[in-house]
Amino acid sequence: MAGPTGWDGVGMTKRRSPQFAESYEALISRPGFAHVRDQMRELERVAEGVGLYVRVYTVSAMFTPPQHKGRMFFTIGDENGVKGLWFSAHTCREFFGTDASPLVRAFGDPARHGRRDTCWELTPERLDDLIEALPRITTIVGDRQA
Repeated sequence: MAGPTGWDGVGMTKRRSPQFAESYEALISRPGFAHVRDQMRELERVAEGVGLYVRVYTVSAMFTPPQHKGRMFFTIGDENGVKGLWFSAHTCREFFGTDASPLVRAFGDPARHGRRDTCWELTPERLDDLIEALPRITTIVGDRQA
């Protein structure tokens, strides 16, 4: 599958391993994701299309900027009974040079669930908003590629 243009302007090809596909499918097959399974598949497709890196864990998937695969852009998880969406507007500004405030406002009021991070309840509508916004908020900035 052809990916986005790289930092040097050369097209990158991203290949997903069978292990990644199995891990991601196992994650979204968890009961906590039943109500958003289709959106999660679409989200992974769109995220890969704009160049994001996806790290799959047992109960969550962290989507990162390609320049720093250890920095959370957003995470979707089913942790301790909390089906949530954690989003970093700071990472959006730092790596993509864009303001995510309109998207964050569209998410509505966040809740806190015993963590220091802000978390929104995972709903199909929020995932649809995120899927629609990703190509707009992950733009090429200078010599960086999102």
